[in-house]
Amino acid sequence: MFTLRAAKREDLARNFEIWRTSVQATHQFLSAEDFDEIGDLVEKSYLPTADFTVAVDADDTAHGFMGTTGDHVDALFVHAESRGQGSR
Repeated sequence: MFTLRAAKREDLARNFEIWRTSVQATHQFLSAEDFDEIGDLVEKSYLPTADFTVAVDADDTAHGFMGTTGDHVDALFVHAESRGQGSR
C-alpha cells in the first residue's frame, strides 16, 4: 500500500532517481545529450524548488512523485521498478 505525503528535502536524491528511471523507461525519443542536459536542470533547479507530493511505501521509500497546481497534475513520475504495482 502506498500513501501520499508532502515531499521533504531528504527526498531530493530519491526523486531524482525516480525522475531518471521514469524518463529512461518512457522517453526513448530523447538523445543522450538532451537527457543529460534536462537531467542537470531537473536535479539542480526543478526538484529543489518545486513542491511535490510523493507516494511512499511502509518504509517511507518514495516510489513516485507529482507536482500539482490546484487540482491540475503538472508532473507525474513513477520509478521504473515500481511501474504496474498499483496499490500493493
